[in-house]
Amino acid sequence: MHRILLIFDLSVPALLLLVALLLGTRPVVHGSNIEHGTWDYESRGPSTWAKSFPQYCSGRKQSPINLSLADSLVDPKLSEYSIRETENAQFTLTLSNDGHKLLVSMGSDLVIKIGQGDKMYYTASQLHWHWGADNSRGSEHTMEGRAYPLEGHLVFYNSYDYANFSVAVHRVGGLAVLGVFYELSDTDNPLLLRLEPYLPQLVNFKTSVDVKFNSSDFNFVDAFLPKYRRYFYRYEGGLTTPTCNENVLWTVFRSASQVSARQLKLLRSLRYPSGKAMVDNYRPPQPLNSPHRPGANRLVYRTFDRRGRASGDSGFLVDVPGDTCGALGSAGGASAVALLLPAAVLSGWRAIY
Repeated sequence: MHRILLIFDLSVPALLLLVALLLGTRPVVHGSNIEHGTWDYESRGPSTWAKSFPQYCSGRKQSPINLSLADSLVDPKLSEYSIRETENAQFTLTLSNDGHKLLVSMGSDLVIKIGQGDKMYYTASQLHWHWGADNSRGSEHTMEGRAYPLEGHLVFYNSYDYANFSVAVHRVGGLAVLGVFYELSDTDNPLLLRLEPYLPQLVNFKTSVDVKFNSSDFNFVDAFLPKYRRYFYRYEGGLTTPTCNENVLWTVFRSASQVSARQLKLLRSLRYPSGKAMVDNYRPPQPLNSPHRPGANRLVYRTFDRRGRASGDSGFLVDVPGDTCGALGSAGGASAVALLLPAAVLSGWRAIY
C-alpha cells in the first residue's frame, strides 16, 4: 500500500516517553463500531450524541473546540517543523458520498515530515470537509467564536504502532488531524477545483469515483494547507463524529484557505441518505474543560503571540513558563506520543514548506 506519512519532532522528558510507550498499546475506552444509520446531522444530530452514545461522545477531551488567545499558551517549539513531499509520487484518491460528508480516501506515496531529529510518523488515511447551509456557519472549530463556512480535516493514523486506521482509531495515540478553515473568496480553492468535476457523480449516498494524480504536476498537500503555515493551534481531543474517540492530536491552522461561493454551492448539492441537501454537517464546539466531566484540565498551545508574531519573528513574546516541555509533552505525553523513531535519511524529497 502506498502511504502519506506525517512525522512529528518530539521533545518530551524520558518519564513522559516511558508512560507513552507503556500506554501506546492500550485500547482507547471511547470507541466502538457504530453503524452508519445510528447517527446523522438531521433528527439524530450532534445535540443527541452525548445522550445517545454516553460512552463515546460525553468525555473530557471532546472535539471540536473554540480556539482563542485567552484559552491557549504559546509554545515556541511548535514552530520548528517542515513539511515535505516525495517527488513523482503516483497516488489514487477515492472520492465518495458516505452519507455524512464528501470523503476522500487515500492510498499514496506522499510524505509529510514535521520536525528535526528523532521522528514519529503517521500515515494519511482520509480527507473530508464540513460545511453549513449558508456562509455564516459550517466549520467545526471556531476562532475567537467566529465560524467559517467550511473546514477541512486531513486525518492520519499512527502507522508505526498500528497496522491500519481501523486498529489505530481505537488506540491511545492512534490519530492526528490537520484542520484548515476556509473563508469566502472570489478565488476558487485549487484542491476543490481539481475535485469538483467529479462531484456530480457523488450527489447521492454510497456513490464513489477513483481519481489518479501525480505529485509532479499537482501538489496535493500544498493545495490543502493554507498559505501561512507557521501559525497554528495544537491540542488533544477526539473525533468530531461518533465514535468521538479521544485519541486525536489536533493541529488547526489560524490562517484560512480560500473557497468560492460557486464551490460551496457544489458541496451543498450533495445529498444525505434521506435525499435532503447535505448541509450543516458539523458538530458545534465542545467545552475545553467542562466542570461536569471528570478528568484533568487540558491545554491548548499555539505558535504565535498575542500580537500575531510567530516564533523567530522580531519582538516575539513567550507567555508560557520557560520550563515548558512543548505541547506534545505538556498536553499529556501518553496520548500524544507512541514511539520515538531513529532519524530517517530522506532522499528525493521536495520541500513544500
